Amino acid sequence: DRWLNGFPQGEITEEDQFGRVVFRGTKDAKGFQGKCFVAQTGFNLEATYKDNVVQGPVTKFYPDGSRYDGAVDANLVEEGLGALTFSDGRK
Repeated sequence: DRWLNGFPQGEITEEDQFGRVVFRGTKDAKGFQGKCFVAQTGFNLEATYKDNVVQGPVTKFYPDGSRYDGAVDANLVEEGLGALTFSDGRK
């Protein structure tokens, strides 16, 4: 691992105590940067970040296998204009 001024350089992967990936991407002093995977309570999120703020559309993955592709607000709540795909493929 390469570190500079207390921050990892390049893409990193972090796991919880059970070995589940909770973060994959790039972090610096300003937070998440670029394309990242972040585990949240109740869903996982793939998004592009700049200075820890989501930029553009995201993909949210839910424990039941469904997913949402589209815009979210500052609290990562769906804005309603995206596409929800159920685990059986229905939209």
